[in-house]
Amino acid sequence: MTSSRKYQSSDKVRNEEPVFEGLEKKDHDKRIIILLILAPLWTLIFTIIPVVVKVKGIGADIYRFVEPIVSLPLNYFILASSEVFDNNSNSKPFVLGLSERGFLNVWFMVAAAFYAQGAGMHSTAILAKHWLQNLITEKPDIVTSYPEVNDMLYYFQTTLEHVVGHYMYAFGSALISWSHLFAYRRQVHKVIESKSRLAFWILGGVIYSLILGGVAIEFPKGTIVGLVYVLILGIPLGIYLFKTGDLLSKGKRLVLQSYLIGYIIGFFIIVIWVIAIGGFHDRKSAGILAN
Repeated sequence: MTSSRKYQSSDKVRNEEPVFEGLEKKDHDKRIIILLILAPLWTLIFTIIPVVVKVKGIGADIYRFVEPIVSLPLNYFILASSEVFDNNSNSKPFVLGLSERGFLNVWFMVAAAFYAQGAGMHSTAILAKHWLQNLITEKPDIVTSYPEVNDMLYYFQTTLEHVVGHYMYAFGSALISWSHLFAYRRQVHKVIESKSRLAFWILGGVIYSLILGGVAIEFPKGTIVGLVYVLILGIPLGIYLFKTGDLLSKGKRLVLQSYLIGYIIGFFIIVIWVIAIGGFHDRKSAGILAN
């Protein structure tokens, strides 16, 4: 079998090139592990820094817009590294005449649209919120003269940023992760023998758990939604891996196990937060780093 498969039709021969070059390499598991670290790490950096480091100025707000520009390609590379995107994969119609590869591409595009729109709405709302907050700080009398300013601030801060933007952002991220789980559902990898590689692989799951925990703590009602999410996804995934005999293997289900690590640790992060705070409160309602 050559690197490109030829399909004979009644009128012409079409060469189909690999969607993601390099899948034929012996050690593309290493690339997947690197991507499983980089993708969540990039998102984590762009979500944690604005919370814990208060930098004033428009640059601090525009900084947030960069996140999806890099995180979306990284997540697509994870998807495209699956065997489904291999040239030798089955290209028969899967859904609505699309091959499984085509179906996953459409799935990812829809997920990316939600993710990018949510990220953009969230970041734009923050820009407007900070501008209004600065205006109120510099001219406090404006609230007395124009009480609608407080309504505008509430709209940008609560409705657009905390509710619509946050949850659209999170929904897109969830769709992306589900596309990974679906693409790798049957893929079996070599057992990880190297201790350093094993540590890096586990690290990817740990970083993902920090995103899950951080999102749950950050979003309104996020602790409840987060707990439900990790349980609904984590329990069936754990059962599936147990039935395949790969639950405790060293990376035989490289991507699926990485996500499971994230769900398990994310669950404990949320539970510890709820116990420490004394209820299902988000960060701002708990009065931690609230602004």
